[in-house]
Amino acid sequence: MRLLLTTMCLALTGGLAVAQGAAQALDERTTVIWVVLPDGIELKKTLPGTALAGTLARAVYWRDTEVFPRGSHLRMVVDQVETRKQTGVPDDRPFFIHLFAPRRTWVARFRSVEVSLPGGEAVALRATFIGLNQRAMLKAPPNTIASSSASGVSAGAATQSAGQRSSSPWVLTLRVEPEGTTLAALAEVRAARGTNPAEPCPQACNLAEGARLPVVLLSGLSASKNRNGQTFQAMLLEPVWSDSRVALPQGTIVQGVLSRSIPPRRLYRPASLNLVFTRLVLPGGAALPIAASAVGGEVDKGTHMAMDAEGRIHAQSPGKARLLLDFGVTGGISKVADDTTQLIIEAISSTATDASTAGVARFAAMGASAIFLLTRHGRDVILPAYTEIDVALSRAVDLHER
Repeated sequence: MRLLLTTMCLALTGGLAVAQGAAQALDERTTVIWVVLPDGIELKKTLPGTALAGTLARAVYWRDTEVFPRGSHLRMVVDQVETRKQTGVPDDRPFFIHLFAPRRTWVARFRSVEVSLPGGEAVALRATFIGLNQRAMLKAPPNTIASSSASGVSAGAATQSAGQRSSSPWVLTLRVEPEGTTLAALAEVRAARGTNPAEPCPQACNLAEGARLPVVLLSGLSASKNRNGQTFQAMLLEPVWSDSRVALPQGTIVQGVLSRSIPPRRLYRPASLNLVFTRLVLPGGAALPIAASAVGGEVDKGTHMAMDAEGRIHAQSPGKARLLLDFGVTGGISKVADDTTQLIIEAISSTATDASTAGVARFAAMGASAIFLLTRHGRDVILPAYTEIDVALSRAVDLHER
């Protein structure tokens, strides 16, 4: 009993350490950026010394100051292209395809990375490759986000239908660190040069219902591995404004809980995740409760996910190609089961013939085929670390409470 209690305490301590580590994963030196690249990039064909050009998909902030504007140009010189173990691959593929699928993926190491600012200044960065994929926008139905139109959301974004995706650009995800300085120091320089420095929100300000909080997940989530009630953390990517003043600075930790996690089930029933955000923790340590849910996000194009009116992310149906493939496998299983059953019966009984065993073999083939089809699982919902999620407040937040 004592050993069991000790093990449980160690597990809880480890869980807290992981959560704290996630919260501190992005500090004043490091941040994550998303770089839009030209179409047709193939890492395995990229030679050392190749220069890649791209633009920032999202502005980079430190607290209340913009460090790198959106659309800033980046020049990246590849030092080496190698492979690493592939993680986060959806497990909804047939076993024989998953068995022979590549276990490793291509990654790049960069000799130099430089971001060019609008004024002509260039900042050198040290970069760590996280991923390269085609990104697609995931949106909840209009009735979910209609109430957030007053928070500054564009009309075009507020009229997209459930699961509708925009064009799918190639996006490079990098973890970067400015060379010889910190994000905080760069932000101080930018703030000193600014004509209208940002002002903190007064004690009386609040965030209205529907206000948007763009966040990034600090750890990965999946419906097959995470269960109901598990907590997670995300970080605010840019400041949230109220009456032209900063209400929440970048770096605010947004804590959440999985209110409902349904893993992929048999009969092709897909998985789903419901993310509920319950708490804000400001960089200074002050915390206050909130009620918020996901209304959108940026996901990998190949993950086949959609979002319903409650903000629940669910996997889509397997598709015609998967069904045709499974029915083809079913035919093969049926044939093998039929022939095997006949051989077994004829080996046991010397008087058995093909005609006498045909009926039993046919039933065995039907049973094997039915078992195969009944045990096929639906698609999983996988949200890797550093997935961008768009969160909307379900009710107003009085920042005076902090």
